[in-house]
Amino acid sequence: MVISTDAHDAAQLANLRYGVWVARRGWLEAKDVLNTLPLPELRRRLARRARAPRRAHG
Repeated sequence: MVISTDAHDAAQLANLRYGVWVARRGWLEAKDVLNTLPLPELRRRLARRARAPRRAHG
């Protein structure tokens, strides 16, 4: 999961709080959100994902 504002203007970055609010309502923790991870852990997870076999959508 990644929390984003889809901001098109710097003033819209404040809307990130709404994404955090929804994530908390869904019981997500910081460890569940990629853009809260320290950079080495983020790189590790992205590398693992790139090596994983792709699944068919169905």
